[in-house]
This record gives sequence, C-alpha cells and structure tokens, in this order.
Amino acid sequence: MTKLLIIGAKGSLQQAVAANVLAESEAEITLFDQNLNLEDVTNEMREKVVTGEISDEPLLGSAMREQDIVFLAVNGNNQAVETIINQMKQAKVERLILVLPREISNEVAINDTVENSGLNYTILRPDWLPLDVASSEEVRHQIAHIANRIVQDPQNYQTESMEIN
Repeated sequence: MTKLLIIGAKGSLQQAVAANVLAESEAEITLFDQNLNLEDVTNEMREKVVTGEISDEPLLGSAMREQDIVFLAVNGNNQAVETIINQMKQAKVERLILVLPREISNEVAINDTVENSGLNYTILRPDWLPLDVASSEEVRHQIAHIANRIVQDPQNYQTESMEIN
C-alpha cells in the first residue's frame, strides 16, 4: 500500500489531493501542517496528522519515515524545498510531486534544485492563481487527479514537468 505525505495539508489544493487519493485509491496519507488537529482527519483508518513546521527538521524527518511519496506545493521558499529534499534523502523517500506555480519568486532556483536533486520528481506548473473560482477549482481538480495517478502508479510522469492550465 502506498504511503503519501502531504506537506501544507491545510491548503485547499492539498485538501483536494487528499480527498481524491482517499476516494480513488487505497493509499495511506500523512497530513503535515503547522495548524492541524484530529478534526482535519476525514478517514481515521487511512490518515494521520503531524502538526509542525518544515523548519523542525527532526519532526519532518520523522514524518517522512516509511513514506513512498511526498506532495508539496511551494510558494517561492527555496530553503524549505532544500530542507524537504534533504529529509527525503535521509528517509530514503525517492518520489516527489511538486506544485511549482509559474512566476513565483525563485521559480528557476526551485526548479533547478528539484531537477538536480536525484529524486524521482514530477513538477506540476499551474497558472496561479486563476482569476475566477471555476478556473481555480478546475486547476485543483487536475492537480489532484494527476497526484492520484502517481500515487496509484509511481511510474507515471517520472522526471516530468507538466503545465496545468
């Protein structure tokens, strides 16, 4: 059974990914965010909560143990991406799904960090943020669908960078 770590799990995109994975796969999910509690769990049998920040490397490393895939949407913080990659390597987690919106600060540096990490990655590049709610919902749906396909078969979209619009 695949184990997925969703970092920043309180975000609407991350919640869409969790819901899609729970509905369409048998994967177990670890939700990681600084503001999580047990009320955020929708399936007690397949979800667990880790409350903390990315900068807490021992906690992040502990959350990474025994995971198969990490899902991360970034906001331009290359240091956080480097920390996550380092913790993935230490925990021997090789599969990363990264949402990297175009035109955020440090986009090129983050892209290069991931591509040169030695990890098996998929970079999803949405037009962020769509101007209307319907577009926003469609982008979240597309990303959740692709993430779920990777969870179901980690061979999907290996070392690819995909535009989402």
